[in-house]
Amino acid sequence: MLPTNPTAIDYLRDVIASELALADDRVNIYNQDFKIPNDKFLFIGVEYKYSKVFGSKSEAYTFGTVAFSEHQGLNTQEHYAIILFSRGDEALSRKEEAVMALGSIYARQQGDRYGFKIARIAPIQDLSALEGAAILYRYEISVVMLCRYEKVKTVDWYGTFSGQVTVENGEDTTTDIEPVQPT
Repeated sequence: MLPTNPTAIDYLRDVIASELALADDRVNIYNQDFKIPNDKFLFIGVEYKYSKVFGSKSEAYTFGTVAFSEHQGLNTQEHYAIILFSRGDEALSRKEEAVMALGSIYARQQGDRYGFKIARIAPIQDLSALEGAAILYRYEISVVMLCRYEKVKTVDWYGTFSGQVTVENGEDTTTDIEPVQPT
C-alpha cells in the first residue's frame, strides 16, 4: 500500500510486495523502525543507495495577466538495493522471483502511471556469509531506476510596473519604460 506522498522507493517497495505476494509488514524500507521477524519466512528490505541527476529544467509560463508559474523538472538515475532475508531457505529459492518482479507488467504499469522506469536486469549478490553463525540467508539485488520529478509553483511576477531611465549625454533625458511580459 502506497503512502500519501509516495517516492520512488515507495513504488519499488510496492512492486516487490505485490509481485511476491507478501504482506506489507514483510517488505520494509531500510532504516525504518523494524526488526527482522524471528521466523523462517521471507523478509525484504528496500534501501536507497545514491542517485545521479542527468537532467534539470525550469520554465516559466503565464496565464493571462493574472498568474505566473514556474515548472521545474528533474531526471535522475537512482540506485537501490533489495535485500532478501530468511532463516529458512525462502530467500534462496525466491531471489530470482524478486528480479522478475522488476520487469513485470505491474512494474511497467506503475512506472507509466507515476513516471519511473525500473531496469529489468539486476545482479544478485550472496551476503549470507556476513551473518556468520546466525545461518541467515541474505541476498542483495542492485536495482537502477530512472525517475522524473516535477514541481509547479506560482511565483511573483513584477510585470505591472513602469520605470524611468535617465541618460546623461550632455543633457539630461528621462525616458519611460514599459515591462516586457514573459512568453
